[in-house]
Amino acid sequence: MIITAWKRVVLDNFAAFSGRATRGEYWWFLLASTLLFVVLFALTLVVGSSLFLLIWALYNVVVLVPNIAVSFRRIHDTGRSGWWLFVGFVPVVGSVALVVLLALPGDADANKYGPPPEGLRVA
Repeated sequence: MIITAWKRVVLDNFAAFSGRATRGEYWWFLLASTLLFVVLFALTLVVGSSLFLLIWALYNVVVLVPNIAVSFRRIHDTGRSGWWLFVGFVPVVGSVALVVLLALPGDADANKYGPPPEGLRVA
């Protein structure tokens, strides 16, 4: 059920920078993406084939836009502009601040970025 909801919410909106994303939507996407990243990288190291290196590099390119889009929508859920993602470029403090922003609970009511998202709500 969670995988079906995750596919419906995340993959159907892979390039949507408007709207809102729940904490669950963001963190499940990040977990799945990171696990696949690690598996592909491990296969590259174990097998030593340039084919796996190419697949790993291609995966990184393919997942870049969905990652930025779901991050923008996650920040929107807290009532902030998606441009707050740039705070992550500030050394050390920016990364911590970004993780805190992404972990904050979303607005319970509609905000200027839309109504509360439906799927994958984490209590």
